Order: sequence, then structure tokens, then C-alpha cells
Amino acid sequence: MTKRHYKVSLYDALEGNRLALGTDPQILNRNDLLSALGRPYHGYHLEIYEKATALIHAIISNHPFVDGNKRTALYLTELLLQRSGYELDVVDLELFSKFVLVAKGEMDYDGLREWLKTVINPLA
Repeated sequence: MTKRHYKVSLYDALEGNRLALGTDPQILNRNDLLSALGRPYHGYHLEIYEKATALIHAIISNHPFVDGNKRTALYLTELLLQRSGYELDVVDLELFSKFVLVAKGEMDYDGLREWLKTVINPLA
């Protein structure tokens, strides 16, 4: 049985972008942001690694902020996992390097999902 996972909010995304930029968040497209935030919570993303994949891929692909999209995705991913009772068994730099690959089109959705499946673990 799949446990209930934290739902990342618009406030979380704005806070993540504020932290990424060190200034007020700069939304490029509000609808793209809302779409990206909603994507992990569609019925077919049941496992936490699937939700994380959907969130990362949507934020990076939709590019809803003027700048700091990958850093915001990193913040939101860590927030989603931590508040859902999980952690990443990688350092931020390794995770961020995967985000860069996704942004460049060198890692697809399935590749990201399979990698995340191996590095997300329940909190001890």
C-alpha cells in the first residue's frame, strides 16, 4: 500500500525560487508553474520516486521561473521527500548534475525515474 505523500504547494515553489535567487521569485509563466506542481499528484504517480521524477521533470521542462528552475526543483524535491518521510542517498551536487542532464535533454524521464528509484530511501 502506498503511503500518503506531501503535496508541494505554490508557496513552497515561490520560497524555493526565492532561496535559489536570493531575491523575490520571478515567475515567467504562472500556468506552467501550476501545471508542474500538479503533475506529481495525478493518479498514476503512486510511488514517491515517481512523484519526485514528475516534479523534477515538470519544473525543468516547463521552465516556469525566469531563472533558478533547476535549483528550485532541487529544493522542492528535497522538501517533498523529507516531508513524506524519505531522503536521497546522494549529495546535492550529484542530484543537480542529473538535473542539468535533464535540462540538456541528455537524460529522459524514464532514465531519471530509474535513477531516483535507486537513491530514495525511507528516513531512518
